[in-house]
Amino acid sequence: MHEHIFFLGTGSGFSSLPNTSLLLNYKNSRVLIDFGFTGLKQLRTYRVSPDTIDALIITHMHSDHIGGIEMLAYILKFQYNRKLLLMFPHFEFKFMLWDALKNSMKYSAHGVMGMHDYFDTMIAYKTGKVTFLKFKSHSFTFIKTKHIPGMLSFGVLFSMNGKRVFYTSDMVFDPELLLFVNKKYTPSLIIHDCKTDSVEEGVHATYKQLASLPQKLKRKILLIHYDDNFNEFAPEKDGFIGFARTGGYIVP
Repeated sequence: MHEHIFFLGTGSGFSSLPNTSLLLNYKNSRVLIDFGFTGLKQLRTYRVSPDTIDALIITHMHSDHIGGIEMLAYILKFQYNRKLLLMFPHFEFKFMLWDALKNSMKYSAHGVMGMHDYFDTMIAYKTGKVTFLKFKSHSFTFIKTKHIPGMLSFGVLFSMNGKRVFYTSDMVFDPELLLFVNKKYTPSLIIHDCKTDSVEEGVHATYKQLASLPQKLKRKILLIHYDDNFNEFAPEKDGFIGFARTGGYIVP
């Protein structure tokens, strides 16, 4: 099979669907983007061994994006005797994540543990207005986005099969940013946050807002992080690729 993006989950934090999580299957590695509190169950559902995960990218600190990291790290540490490699778009993420985990993870049968006992880390470096890192032969560019006021949040630009993909993670409707990314990086695929219900309005792009985008741009957009009422919409008729589906995959 060609290199592909597998969708471990596609739901919003308020939905009954598994948390949005992407598994990038490259020829030489497997990279997760976000891993919420349903993540471990989804790995087991799709028979993905935790030991086959080479790295995990974190886009922001909400629990539906980081809530499964503790158990994933435990399994890798105590069953496979290895650390989880975390890739951060911003140096503050390292401290924020450990603040969220340490009250549980610092205690073990082996004594008091630190972040370095469970994780290896890579922190992106700044190049102009974006941050960037390279893992094996793969480059990841992090583009700062607007989500919750005051919260650091990033979209991820990466390549697969020679084509560029932009994953927004959670963000408000920001057509200027989308047009900038589309012009500067010419992605062939945009995986975009899409709110389909009325809960948490103002911190996610809504379906109605995204439907107002130019047709040429919508043809590149696959919708993700939606809510339980997503079946009320017909994205293909409205010009999108459609909704990403849990357990499905796409070849860019």
